[in-house]
Amino acid sequence: MLCQTSFGEFVNYFNDVCFCFSDSALITSKEGQNVILPCSFSTTLTNTIIDWKKDGEDVFLYENGRVNPSSQDEQFRGRVSHFPDEVKSGNASISIKQAKVSDSGTYTCLYLNQGQTLPSGTHQIILTVEFILKDRSGGKINGAFAKPLVSSHITGDWALLRCEVLGASPKPIVVWYDSDGNNVSDREPEVSEEGDCYNIILETKVTKTDNYTCVATQKELHHQSNKTTSVYIRGRSLEKSRMAVLSRAISLPRSLPESYTGHLEQDYNRGDCLFQSSLLRVCSQEQVEAERHTRS
Repeated sequence: MLCQTSFGEFVNYFNDVCFCFSDSALITSKEGQNVILPCSFSTTLTNTIIDWKKDGEDVFLYENGRVNPSSQDEQFRGRVSHFPDEVKSGNASISIKQAKVSDSGTYTCLYLNQGQTLPSGTHQIILTVEFILKDRSGGKINGAFAKPLVSSHITGDWALLRCEVLGASPKPIVVWYDSDGNNVSDREPEVSEEGDCYNIILETKVTKTDNYTCVATQKELHHQSNKTTSVYIRGRSLEKSRMAVLSRAISLPRSLPESYTGHLEQDYNRGDCLFQSSLLRVCSQEQVEAERHTRS
Protein backbone atom coordinates (compact mmCIF):
# COMPACT_ATOMS: atom_id res chain seq x y z
CA MET A 1 0.00 0.00 0.00
CA LEU A 2 1.33 3.49 -0.85
CA CYS A 3 0.07 6.71 0.75
CA GLN A 4 1.25 10.26 1.31
CA THR A 5 2.01 11.86 4.68
CA SER A 6 1.33 15.43 5.74
CA PHE A 7 5.00 16.15 5.08
CA GLY A 8 4.69 15.26 1.42
CA GLU A 9 6.60 11.99 1.81
CA PHE A 10 5.38 8.73 0.33
CA VAL A 11 5.08 5.85 2.79
CA ASN A 12 5.18 2.16 1.91
CA TYR A 13 3.69 -0.35 4.34
CA PHE A 14 5.17 -3.81 4.13
CA ASN A 15 4.21 -6.42 6.75
CA ASP A 16 3.10 -3.58 9.05
CA VAL A 17 6.53 -1.93 8.81
CA CYS A 18 6.65 1.68 7.65
CA PHE A 19 9.35 2.92 5.21
CA CYS A 20 9.42 6.61 4.24
CA PHE A 21 10.67 7.74 0.86
CA SER A 22 12.02 11.29 0.96
CA ASP A 23 14.19 13.21 -1.46
CA SER A 24 17.81 12.13 -1.82
CA ALA A 25 20.03 13.30 1.03
CA LEU A 26 22.90 15.52 -0.09
CA ILE A 27 26.07 15.31 2.02
CA THR A 28 29.23 17.32 1.42
CA SER A 29 32.52 16.58 3.15
CA LYS A 30 36.14 17.67 2.91
CA GLU A 31 38.89 15.34 1.81
CA GLY A 32 40.41 13.53 4.81
CA GLN A 33 37.41 13.97 7.11
CA ASN A 34 35.30 11.16 8.54
CA VAL A 35 31.75 11.17 7.19
CA ILE A 36 28.58 9.41 8.37
CA LEU A 37 26.00 8.19 5.85
CA PRO A 38 22.61 7.90 7.61
CA CYS A 39 20.27 4.96 7.15
CA SER A 40 17.41 4.01 9.44
CA PHE A 41 14.47 1.62 9.54
CA SER A 42 11.33 1.60 11.66
CA THR A 43 11.83 -2.02 12.65
CA THR A 44 14.25 -4.11 14.68
CA LEU A 45 17.06 -5.37 12.49
CA THR A 46 17.79 -8.98 13.46
CA ASN A 47 18.81 -11.95 11.33
CA THR A 48 18.70 -9.76 8.26
CA ILE A 49 21.04 -8.37 5.61
CA ILE A 50 21.94 -4.70 5.33
CA ASP A 51 23.62 -3.95 2.02
CA TRP A 52 25.29 -0.62 1.21
CA LYS A 53 26.26 0.10 -2.38
CA LYS A 54 27.78 3.03 -4.24
CA ASP A 55 27.09 3.26 -7.96
CA GLY A 56 26.95 -0.52 -8.09
CA GLU A 57 30.10 -1.07 -5.99
CA ASP A 58 29.91 -3.05 -2.74
CA VAL A 59 30.56 -0.73 0.19
CA PHE A 60 29.41 -2.59 3.30
CA LEU A 61 27.53 -5.84 3.97
CA TYR A 62 26.03 -6.71 7.37
CA GLU A 63 24.69 -10.25 7.37
CA ASN A 64 22.96 -12.07 10.23
CA GLY A 65 24.71 -10.07 12.94
CA ARG A 66 28.17 -10.03 11.33
CA VAL A 67 30.10 -7.83 8.95
CA ASN A 68 31.00 -9.63 5.73
CA PRO A 69 34.04 -7.98 4.10
CA SER A 70 34.57 -10.65 1.42
CA SER A 71 32.63 -8.83 -1.30
CA GLN A 72 33.66 -5.32 -0.26
CA ASP A 73 35.25 -3.18 -2.96
CA GLU A 74 39.00 -2.61 -2.43
CA GLN A 75 38.47 1.15 -2.19
CA PHE A 76 36.47 0.78 1.04
CA ARG A 77 38.33 -1.99 2.87
CA GLY A 78 39.38 -1.00 6.36
CA ARG A 79 37.65 2.38 6.06
CA VAL A 80 33.95 1.62 6.62
CA SER A 81 32.32 0.81 9.96
CA HIS A 82 28.81 0.71 11.40
CA PHE A 83 27.16 1.23 14.81
CA PRO A 84 26.66 -2.31 16.18
CA ASP A 85 25.01 -1.22 19.44
CA GLU A 86 22.30 0.61 17.51
CA VAL A 87 21.49 -1.92 14.78
CA LYS A 88 18.71 -3.57 16.78
CA SER A 89 16.95 -0.22 17.11
CA GLY A 90 16.95 0.22 13.32
CA ASN A 91 20.13 2.25 12.80
CA ALA A 92 22.00 0.95 9.74
CA SER A 93 24.18 4.05 9.23
CA ILE A 94 27.83 3.70 8.29
CA SER A 95 30.94 5.82 8.80
CA ILE A 96 33.66 6.27 6.16
CA LYS A 97 37.11 7.12 7.52
CA GLN A 98 39.30 9.74 5.86
CA ALA A 99 37.03 10.42 2.93
CA LYS A 100 38.58 10.51 -0.53
CA VAL A 101 37.41 12.48 -3.53
CA SER A 102 36.88 9.13 -5.25
CA ASP A 103 34.28 8.27 -2.56
CA SER A 104 31.93 10.80 -4.16
CA GLY A 105 28.85 9.20 -5.69
CA THR A 106 25.34 7.90 -5.03
CA TYR A 107 24.91 5.47 -2.12
CA THR A 108 21.94 3.22 -1.38
CA CYS A 109 21.11 1.32 1.80
CA LEU A 110 18.98 -1.83 1.41
CA TYR A 111 17.42 -4.06 4.05
CA LEU A 112 16.87 -7.68 2.95
CA ASN A 113 14.47 -9.83 4.97
CA GLN A 114 13.17 -13.25 3.95
CA GLY A 115 14.05 -12.62 0.33
CA GLN A 116 12.33 -9.24 0.26
CA THR A 117 14.38 -6.10 -0.46
CA LEU A 118 13.19 -3.05 1.43
CA PRO A 119 14.57 0.47 1.04
CA SER A 120 15.51 2.59 4.03
CA GLY A 121 13.91 5.82 5.19
CA THR A 122 16.34 7.74 2.99
CA HIS A 123 16.19 6.16 -0.44
CA GLN A 124 19.65 7.31 -1.52
CA ILE A 125 22.52 9.54 -0.44
CA ILE A 126 24.55 11.68 -2.81
CA LEU A 127 27.99 12.22 -1.29
CA THR A 128 30.38 14.89 -2.53
CA VAL A 129 33.94 14.93 -1.17
CA GLU A 130 35.76 18.16 -1.95
CA PHE A 131 39.49 18.58 -2.51
CA ILE A 132 41.59 20.43 0.04
CA LEU A 133 44.97 22.07 -0.49
CA LYS A 134 47.71 19.76 0.76
CA ASP A 135 51.10 18.38 -0.22
CA ARG A 136 50.43 15.91 -3.03
CA SER A 137 53.98 15.46 -4.24
CA GLY A 138 53.77 11.72 -3.58
CA GLY A 139 50.54 11.27 -5.55
CA LYS A 140 49.79 10.36 -9.14
CA ILE A 141 48.63 13.63 -10.65
CA ASN A 142 49.80 15.06 -13.96
CA GLY A 143 52.02 18.07 -13.33
CA ALA A 144 55.25 19.10 -11.65
CA PHE A 145 54.70 19.81 -7.98
CA ALA A 146 56.08 22.95 -6.37
CA LYS A 147 58.65 22.33 -3.60
CA PRO A 148 60.01 25.43 -1.84
CA LEU A 149 63.68 25.77 -0.92
CA VAL A 150 64.38 28.50 1.63
CA SER A 151 67.38 30.36 3.02
CA SER A 152 68.02 33.52 5.04
CA HIS A 153 70.86 36.04 5.27
CA ILE A 154 71.05 38.25 8.36
CA THR A 155 72.63 41.71 8.04
CA GLY A 156 72.65 43.86 11.17
CA ASP A 157 69.08 44.47 12.32
CA TRP A 158 67.30 42.87 9.36
CA ALA A 159 67.31 39.65 7.34
CA LEU A 160 66.74 38.78 3.70
CA LEU A 161 64.57 35.69 3.16
CA ARG A 162 64.87 33.79 -0.11
CA CYS A 163 62.44 31.15 -1.40
CA GLU A 164 63.09 29.19 -4.60
CA VAL A 165 60.53 27.02 -6.39
CA LEU A 166 62.08 25.32 -9.41
CA GLY A 167 60.57 23.33 -12.28
CA ALA A 168 56.93 23.65 -11.22
CA SER A 169 53.93 23.26 -13.52
CA PRO A 170 51.38 24.78 -13.58
CA LYS A 171 52.69 28.12 -12.29
CA PRO A 172 52.45 28.24 -8.48
CA ILE A 173 51.61 31.16 -6.21
CA VAL A 174 54.48 31.78 -3.76
CA VAL A 175 54.07 33.79 -0.55
CA TRP A 176 56.09 34.40 2.66
CA TYR A 177 54.20 34.27 6.00
CA ASP A 178 55.26 34.97 9.58
CA SER A 179 54.30 32.75 12.53
CA ASP A 180 51.00 34.63 12.97
CA GLY A 181 49.95 33.89 9.40
CA ASN A 182 50.56 37.42 8.12
CA ASN A 183 51.71 37.86 4.53
CA VAL A 184 55.13 39.52 4.83
CA SER A 185 56.08 39.44 1.14
CA ASP A 186 57.32 42.93 0.26
CA ARG A 187 58.11 42.54 -3.46
CA GLU A 188 57.04 40.72 -6.60
CA PRO A 189 58.61 37.33 -7.35
CA GLU A 190 61.14 36.76 -10.12
CA VAL A 191 59.63 34.35 -12.65
CA SER A 192 61.36 32.50 -15.49
CA GLU A 193 60.07 29.74 -17.76
CA GLU A 194 61.69 26.55 -19.07
CA GLY A 195 59.28 24.95 -21.49
CA ASP A 196 56.08 24.26 -19.58
CA CYS A 197 57.76 24.64 -16.19
CA TYR A 198 58.27 27.71 -14.01
CA ASN A 199 61.15 28.83 -11.80
CA ILE A 200 60.15 31.33 -9.14
CA ILE A 201 62.34 33.22 -6.67
CA LEU A 202 60.74 35.36 -3.95
CA GLU A 203 62.91 37.48 -1.65
CA THR A 204 61.57 39.39 1.35
CA LYS A 205 63.14 41.67 3.95
CA VAL A 206 62.14 41.16 7.62
CA THR A 207 63.17 43.02 10.76
CA LYS A 208 62.07 40.83 13.67
CA THR A 209 63.01 37.49 15.19
CA ASP A 210 60.43 34.89 14.14
CA ASN A 211 59.72 31.70 12.20
CA TYR A 212 58.96 32.46 8.54
CA THR A 213 57.27 30.06 6.12
CA CYS A 214 57.33 30.06 2.34
CA VAL A 215 54.12 28.58 0.91
CA ALA A 216 53.77 27.45 -2.72
CA THR A 217 50.24 26.75 -3.97
CA GLN A 218 49.02 25.14 -7.21
CA LYS A 219 45.23 25.27 -7.03
CA GLU A 220 44.84 23.37 -10.31
CA LEU A 221 46.53 20.36 -8.66
CA HIS A 222 45.01 21.00 -5.21
CA HIS A 223 48.63 21.04 -4.06
CA GLN A 224 50.23 23.18 -1.37
CA SER A 225 53.72 22.78 0.05
CA ASN A 226 55.69 24.85 2.52
CA LYS A 227 59.10 25.27 4.11
CA THR A 228 59.95 27.16 7.31
CA THR A 229 63.12 28.96 8.40
CA SER A 230 63.93 30.51 11.79
CA VAL A 231 65.38 34.02 11.92
CA TYR A 232 67.06 35.47 15.04
CA ILE A 233 67.93 39.13 14.83
CA ARG A 234 70.08 39.54 17.93
CA GLY A 235 69.98 43.30 18.42
CA ARG A 236 66.19 43.65 18.25
CA SER A 237 65.52 40.62 20.44
CA LEU A 238 68.06 41.62 23.10
CA GLU A 239 66.71 45.17 23.44
CA LYS A 240 63.14 43.89 23.90
CA SER A 241 64.29 41.42 26.55
CA ARG A 242 66.11 44.16 28.53
CA MET A 243 63.00 46.34 28.49
CA ALA A 244 60.89 43.43 29.71
CA VAL A 245 63.29 42.73 32.59
CA LEU A 246 63.34 46.41 33.59
CA SER A 247 59.54 46.54 33.57
CA ARG A 248 59.30 43.53 35.86
CA ALA A 249 62.02 44.83 38.20
CA ILE A 250 60.30 48.20 38.76
CA SER A 251 57.22 46.48 40.17
CA LEU A 252 59.11 44.15 42.54
CA PRO A 253 58.53 44.35 46.31
CA ARG A 254 61.05 46.10 48.58
CA SER A 255 62.64 42.85 49.70
CA LEU A 256 63.51 40.21 47.09
CA PRO A 257 63.32 36.61 48.31
CA GLU A 258 65.97 34.31 46.87
CA SER A 259 63.24 32.06 45.45
CA TYR A 260 61.74 34.98 43.48
CA THR A 261 65.12 35.98 42.05
CA GLY A 262 65.68 32.41 40.96
CA HIS A 263 62.29 32.43 39.28
CA LEU A 264 63.26 35.53 37.32
CA GLU A 265 66.51 33.92 36.25
CA GLN A 266 64.53 30.96 34.95
CA ASP A 267 62.18 33.27 33.07
CA TYR A 268 64.72 35.55 31.47
CA ASN A 269 67.99 33.66 31.23
CA ARG A 270 67.96 32.31 27.68
CA GLY A 271 71.55 31.05 27.81
CA ASP A 272 72.91 34.47 26.85
CA CYS A 273 75.41 35.86 29.39
CA LEU A 274 74.21 39.41 28.61
CA PHE A 275 70.70 38.45 29.67
CA GLN A 276 71.98 37.07 32.98
CA SER A 277 74.30 39.97 33.85
CA SER A 278 71.61 42.50 32.91
CA LEU A 279 69.09 40.63 35.06
CA LEU A 280 71.34 40.60 38.11
CA ARG A 281 72.06 44.34 37.87
CA VAL A 282 68.45 45.40 37.33
CA CYS A 283 66.98 43.08 39.94
CA SER A 284 69.24 44.15 42.81
CA GLN A 285 67.37 45.97 45.57
CA GLU A 286 69.50 49.11 45.19
CA GLN A 287 68.67 49.38 41.49
CA VAL A 288 64.96 48.93 42.18
CA GLU A 289 64.95 51.64 44.85
CA ALA A 290 66.90 54.01 42.59
CA GLU A 291 64.45 53.47 39.76
CA ARG A 292 61.49 54.12 42.07
CA HIS A 293 63.10 57.30 43.42
CA THR A 294 63.74 58.56 39.90
CA ARG A 295 60.11 58.00 38.86
CA SER A 296 58.56 59.54 42.03
